Amino acid sequence: MKTTVDIPDSLLQRAKVTAAQVGTTMRSLLIRGLEQAVDEIDTRKDAGKPAWMAAFGGMRPYREESDQIRSAIEDEFERIDDEAWQ
Repeated sequence: MKTTVDIPDSLLQRAKVTAAQVGTTMRSLLIRGLEQAVDEIDTRKDAGKPAWMAAFGGMRPYREESDQIRSAIEDEFERIDDEAWQ
């Protein structure tokens, strides 16, 4: 997507010099900087949450595998002799 952004002249000059020094394009430099800024903000938002809450939903793509594991565990617990646990 193309967009227009108003960047202070001094910052734009520094960015051009930096891009040239490291052998990259302004586009790549801007994307990298924006990604880092967004990641930093996301990290700060998650910092106040308990670890389990920050990761909540992270296993959603593995729902089928999780169901299979849960089913296998339930099957095994059905085989346990209750008297052996007393």
